[in-house]
Amino acid sequence: MSTPQQPQQPQQPGQPQPPFQGGQGWGPGVPPQAPVAPQPAPQPPYGAGGFGGPPPGGGFAGQPPAGYAPAAPAPAGYAPGAPAPAGAPAAYPPAGYPPAGHPPGPSAEPGGGFFGAVAAEWTKLWSVRSTYWCLGLMAGLVLVLDLGLGVAISGRDSSPFTFIRVLIPGVLLGQLAVVPLGALSITSEYSTGLIRTTFVAAPARLRVLAAKTLVLLTVLLVLCTFCTTVGMLLSALLLPGDSTGGGAVPTGMDRLDASLGAGVFMALLGMLAYAIGTLIRHSAGSITIVLGLLFLPFILGLIAVGFSGTRPVGQKLLEYSLLDGLVAQFGVPFIGGGPGPWTLISLLAVVTALVLAGGLAATAARDA
Repeated sequence: MSTPQQPQQPQQPGQPQPPFQGGQGWGPGVPPQAPVAPQPAPQPPYGAGGFGGPPPGGGFAGQPPAGYAPAAPAPAGYAPGAPAPAGAPAAYPPAGYPPAGHPPGPSAEPGGGFFGAVAAEWTKLWSVRSTYWCLGLMAGLVLVLDLGLGVAISGRDSSPFTFIRVLIPGVLLGQLAVVPLGALSITSEYSTGLIRTTFVAAPARLRVLAAKTLVLLTVLLVLCTFCTTVGMLLSALLLPGDSTGGGAVPTGMDRLDASLGAGVFMALLGMLAYAIGTLIRHSAGSITIVLGLLFLPFILGLIAVGFSGTRPVGQKLLEYSLLDGLVAQFGVPFIGGGPGPWTLISLLAVVTALVLAGGLAATAARDA
């Protein structure tokens, strides 16, 4: 049932036509009105409300407040799109900038390139207290124990302790301070979230890790070798007439080989901890794995040589253990006839390089 239509009211003269709204306002005898397009609001005159628009906070409703004066008019000759008048500042940057073949900024690479990454990693390494604690403890253990043991046996029958072998206790304990430094240099950034900031500033991850590896390896090689060399000199001063235990006086090459070998071996242990930390991203796990590799084969070898059936296996474990590789630098390996000291250093370097390569590949493939 349809509703009867209301009659249309007659339109008064001068009254505007109502807009067309979905069929309303029209009826029999009244044609529909076309919709009226909205008109843009009138723009204020040039200079009203400040040069280029209304004052901060929006325009005024009604009259401006007392004391308000519009900004000064535009300079003579100004027109949008026209050249700047005389005396106006030139456009920046000037035409032709930058010159052909030159980057637009200080560096064409984000993060400052490789040397910028090296500088950043050097700053980060020396900005944390753990670096000073670990290196200070390593130097103290190597030098203080060497000096103390040299004073204790000075002037006595010290054939078991030549001035080269006096360095062994300090080096064995000093390596325990190098391992945490290598692990913390990378895992601390993951635990604090700084690694994300680093990769945002320098998206080339392999470049960042290459710079970090170079900085850490340089610091460990220089400081570990310096400590072992100074310890060697101190023990030589305290025990000037001592021999190697076989009757031969140590030559300069014997001393250099022992000090350099011990320093390089300690630095590689720190780099092994760094490589494992890059791979697993966990501080305690990295330190535990390296300490396990350091002591476990030696302990298992000692147990295995006590049984006739496992004695060959135990001898191999002792010959290739990290502890045997370290003391072999001083001419006193636990098992004679094994690989030479620099052979063990080469094996440790190869293992460290392989683990580090795996860590670099994992870092490039996964999220930080």
